Amino acid sequence: DRIIAGLSELEAGLTKAADGQKQAVDKLPQFSRGLEQVNGGQRQLLEHFSALGGQLGQLVNGLDQSASGLQKVANGLGTAETYLADLSSAPEKDMAGWHMPKEARESKDFTQAKDAYMSKDRRIVTFDVILKENPYSTSALGRIDDIRAAAERAVKGTKWEDATIAVGGVTSTYADLQAISNADYKRTAVLMLIGIAIVLAVLLRSLIMPLYLILSLVLTYYTSMAVTELIFVNGLGYAGLNWAVSFFAFVLLLALGIDYSIFLMDRFNEYRGRPVKEAMLSAMGHMGTVIISA
Repeated sequence: DRIIAGLSELEAGLTKAADGQKQAVDKLPQFSRGLEQVNGGQRQLLEHFSALGGQLGQLVNGLDQSASGLQKVANGLGTAETYLADLSSAPEKDMAGWHMPKEARESKDFTQAKDAYMSKDRRIVTFDVILKENPYSTSALGRIDDIRAAAERAVKGTKWEDATIAVGGVTSTYADLQAISNADYKRTAVLMLIGIAIVLAVLLRSLIMPLYLILSLVLTYYTSMAVTELIFVNGLGYAGLNWAVSFFAFVLLLALGIDYSIFLMDRFNEYRGRPVKEAMLSAMGHMGTVIISA
């Protein structure tokens, strides 16, 4: 009876086991899909870790660059600290201009620059000024006073305030010639007009005719200069007449003009018995061709 009862229990247990196996078999596909999902998740996790590894490499490189930049900043701050310390120890009178660190002053490159632009005793220094315009032009000549004034302003309030400032070069030379010419022009014009008036008064034995002749010559001069500037400056667009033109034009026009005026008036005196208009027309008829050609 116990054996039969045990067999009955065994049969019941085997039946449950069979049911459990059936359920396990039924669950195997779900278990397999679960394993596949786990496998897929592990694969995604691996991919993310791989990408994270690349980003970590970039982060490491970025940190290295940042560290290098910070080192440069630290070096720059150290240089600035040295410069400020040197600046604070400089004499107060040197602060009116600009400050050059001692390291730069004692460098080889700066020594070459000093040899090129300074005298051996370091008491004379030269600055090169390059003008944009033609160095012979009227506008360039006008720059010389500006350059000299700028140099005087630059040394004002410094230990070089009492230094002698001079401007050289081609433009400066012509500017000086222009100043001399302008000063001589007034004296030359006055002396020439007075001298010519005396000579004419003696030759023509008149005080009225020399006055007319001188006025006509002055009018001729200004008319010639006006026409010249009208053509070349206003018409052709040149910068202006050279400083020498007015001086030499006055001398030449007056010298030549007075010669032919004497010829004309000498012939006029030959017809003194006629009316003034008729006498002048006759004199111009005989001398006009020569004068106009000249």
